[in-house]
Amino acid sequence: MKIVVEGVLGLLAEKSFLKTEIYRRYWKKRLTYELAEIGELEGIRINDSTLSDFPLALQQFAWDIWPVEAFWLVKLLQRSGAQRILELGTFTGLMTLYFSKFSHKNAVVTTVDLPEEEFDKIKPDKNVFLGMRYKDTDDEKKIKEIRTDIYRSGLPGLEKQGFIFIDITSNYVTLNQVTRLALSLLETGGTV
Repeated sequence: MKIVVEGVLGLLAEKSFLKTEIYRRYWKKRLTYELAEIGELEGIRINDSTLSDFPLALQQFAWDIWPVEAFWLVKLLQRSGAQRILELGTFTGLMTLYFSKFSHKNAVVTTVDLPEEEFDKIKPDKNVFLGMRYKDTDDEKKIKEIRTDIYRSGLPGLEKQGFIFIDITSNYVTLNQVTRLALSLLETGGTV
């Protein structure tokens, strides 16, 4: 039932029906509840300042990461201590922004997605452009963009990475290919 309800809400949001104050209040309430519930298990105190770190999560597009997932990915990144971070799949750049914002001050976040003209053919919303969340922010200076089709060209010349987030695949064959690529780029002791 939960999956069905979330699916319906997602479809409505894609149609901009819920991109209103009601939609934002719903997500803030849901994020507060989920983070508080999971935070209790982890011994993490959730408060308004924690939530203020994730304001862009309240303005979601169809392929954006869920707010609670973003929160835990940031926690994983911080625990890893990685200074070289690779994100496979940029989309709006929401996770790219969070990786940059919450990583070590000397960290470099490399984000990879299709070239703009190829992305434009498949994007789910005409108002979306690659990296729109981090463009013109202070955090952009830590971000390196690569626009290529990694299924055809791979990522030659990219150094080993301490933290890799895969968010670009749609089927088993490509997941297998991308996972192999990620593992070949992972430094010893790194996190995928």
